[in-house]
Amino acid sequence: MRARLNCLFMAKISELKSKLGKHGVTVRLLMFSVIAICGTSFATSLVLKTSWEGLAFQFILILVVSLGIIFVYLRELFVKPIGEAIEVTRQIGSGKLDQRIKVYRQDEIGRLATSINQMTEMLDQRLTEASLLSQISQESTLSQNTDSVLSLILDKAVTLQKADAGSIMLVDKKNGDLVVKAAKNLDPEVTDKTRISVGQGIAGWVAKEGRPIVVIDGVGSNTEFKGPAKVKNAVSLPIMLDEKAVGVLNLSHKDGSKGKKFSPSDLDFLMTLANHAAAAINNAQLFEELRGNYFSTIQALATAIDAKDPYTHGHSARVAEYAIAAAKELDMTMAQMESMQASAYLHDIGKIGIPGPILTKPGKLTDEEYEIIKTHPLISARILSPVNFNGDVLETVRHHHERVDGQGYPDRLTADNIILEARILAVADSFDAMTSIRPYRPPRTVDDAKMELIRCSGTQFDKDIVRAFIKAVNKRQCPESELKIIV
Repeated sequence: MRARLNCLFMAKISELKSKLGKHGVTVRLLMFSVIAICGTSFATSLVLKTSWEGLAFQFILILVVSLGIIFVYLRELFVKPIGEAIEVTRQIGSGKLDQRIKVYRQDEIGRLATSINQMTEMLDQRLTEASLLSQISQESTLSQNTDSVLSLILDKAVTLQKADAGSIMLVDKKNGDLVVKAAKNLDPEVTDKTRISVGQGIAGWVAKEGRPIVVIDGVGSNTEFKGPAKVKNAVSLPIMLDEKAVGVLNLSHKDGSKGKKFSPSDLDFLMTLANHAAAAINNAQLFEELRGNYFSTIQALATAIDAKDPYTHGHSARVAEYAIAAAKELDMTMAQMESMQASAYLHDIGKIGIPGPILTKPGKLTDEEYEIIKTHPLISARILSPVNFNGDVLETVRHHHERVDGQGYPDRLTADNIILEARILAVADSFDAMTSIRPYRPPRTVDDAKMELIRCSGTQFDKDIVRAFIKAVNKRQCPESELKIIV
């Protein structure tokens, strides 16, 4: 790239030098004037009968002064601008695209210097655009959050185009209106309430027709657009997915007070950004489909688990609700809560390997039977190990019967050595077990179950998690409304 830049700019310098040939006439006239002055002085000296020594001195003096004038003239006219231009182009060729040639005057040299500066600005902008597109491409590929990618795209578009404001609007699947999903330098109260029907106004027309519009001095570039343009200088481009507009990218007032207008090259770059926005939306849709299938499969497995023991029917779903409610109180991230939910649904899958008579025994278990029951976390982890789960599902399932005092199973872990999700699951699982009917006892009341959690805090359960869990129960955040946030 640098080699190409050097060749490009040195070609311009060669052109600059060739242009200087046009100044040859000026130089020849100047030299003729010097000769004429010397000749006139010589003739005058003969008439005045000046001595030969005086005549020679006078001639040499005039010649030196004249040559000095010519040298200064040539230096200012040619040598200095060319030297500066060559040095600046070398710096530009080495990658310093912030350098510019000084323009001393508006002649051919000045115009060529201006041309080189404009070319440098264009290259600088194109390289910046390429860098931004690379960054956006990586973000849109790796990120599962559509809103963050759209905000990044809009921020870069507004910054690079020096626009006063901008927005990205997407088509609402429920009613088909355009709604603002990302905004820059716009009033949040206005953007939150803005809904535009497809076909209405500039953005609506672009979404309907799938074609861009550039507004210059209040007039749209597309003659088919008949609506009024409220802004003097703007651009609106469709975000296309499967040959259908799913949204619109809008920018207004390029370079604000300077009165600059959006150009065709700006439109090309912005169309590329719009395509990246479409890719981000497509990735998000695919992720949501995969996520939905993922949790549908997990729920199906949980149903199969519960079907083996009629007394635990719905247990996994309720434990998931309780665990998510507690996780929200602990300000866990969305990724952690998704892992928490999957763990809750699958924590008892190992009971498939426990004999039915033991699971449904109405009386007290023998020591041998209890040891068999205690193997179900290991069986669960072993069954799930071939699956590539998000987060710490396997570790949470394996350790949800550990105790903070180290008396749990299967690994007798203590306190913080037990993963946070497993400590939450232990509380949620115990609470639902206490408040549900079992073949060997009736259910406890919610208040009794809460008191038991408090009594066992610091030994069986984590005190902070018990506190958060009871707070969630008291706020009645446990029912299915919590689950719907995640699934």
